[in-house]
Amino acid sequence: MLKKEIVENMKHIVDNCMGDSKSACTTTCPMNTDVKKYIALMGANRGEEAIKVIREELFTPRILGRVCAHPCESACRRAKEDEAISIAGLKRYIADNYDNPDMWDLSKKDSTGKKVAIIGFGPAGAQGAITLLKEGHEVTIFEKNSFSGGMLRYGIPEYRLPRDIIESEFDLINRLGGKVKFNIEVGKDICFETLEKEYDAVLVSIGKQIGRKDKALDNHDAKGILTAVEFLKEISLTRESKEAKGNILTVGGGDVAMDCARSALRLKNSKNSYVLFLEKNLEALTASKHEVESAMAEGVKFIPSFGIKEILINKEGRVNEVIIKKCESLFNENGEFSPKFNEKEIEKIDIDTLIFAIGQGVDLT
Repeated sequence: MLKKEIVENMKHIVDNCMGDSKSACTTTCPMNTDVKKYIALMGANRGEEAIKVIREELFTPRILGRVCAHPCESACRRAKEDEAISIAGLKRYIADNYDNPDMWDLSKKDSTGKKVAIIGFGPAGAQGAITLLKEGHEVTIFEKNSFSGGMLRYGIPEYRLPRDIIESEFDLINRLGGKVKFNIEVGKDICFETLEKEYDAVLVSIGKQIGRKDKALDNHDAKGILTAVEFLKEISLTRESKEAKGNILTVGGGDVAMDCARSALRLKNSKNSYVLFLEKNLEALTASKHEVESAMAEGVKFIPSFGIKEILINKEGRVNEVIIKKCESLFNENGEFSPKFNEKEIEKIDIDTLIFAIGQGVDLT
């Protein structure tokens, strides 16, 4: 009887063993990079091999080492002992110290004779181009802006992601023989139907480039009211903002809101930067913890548990005040997003600029 129990117990252990499974950090990574392997290689002082492992799955290790939200760290088993391994930090260290363009894998299969058009030269379009080029297809990318990177360039501030790093990593497409046509907007400078006729396939990778405002509010289109997308793009191109000034209030609780609030502080004509959000405290924000901490350290002021009730404007038609109302709960009994407000508990804030960082949409024109 005892022998039978031992055998059954051993069988249970074998059947449920996860020893041959991928590590939790790897399966949590959207690109499935072999985190465990490249960290082990770095620990053995084999950085050249570690960067090769990273580049097996992604072509932007220096970029992601700086801006990735690193969901892998939330799954890190080490956190059960003390704290998660700084995976993004290690990736950045490896990439900054061991990545060498001369060692990039430029191998391709024989030409298929097929031509593919890609609309958009952001990270998705670039990754698509790399995959297609390596399969032996001819690739031409159509980008409506003047530079590569998409929202990496136009949506992430330069202080977080230096532009030379974007240029360097996106150069892989050129090295693989990809063609890029800048300042060409599909639907305006060239017809989509033309691409369908001239190419064997078309990959649409245009991202979400339309910012959202709360159009339920009166005066949402007044002077001094911007979306995060237009605000961050202007700063990316000019390092300033013609419209934003004075006391700047950003609405939203994600990483984009933190980018807006921190960028606002860097403007020559700004005074104070505020972030208004519905969540009850900073710990409940969807923004990365390190982004929130950086914003606080730089002087951003947070206003938790409030939403906008009314936008007020001056005689020139510019926003000058907002009335805010207390948010008592975010979700209904079914767990659906359905904020509940106390209309009697209100406050007034004097502002000169209002930035909505409450989501983005796709421009399909």
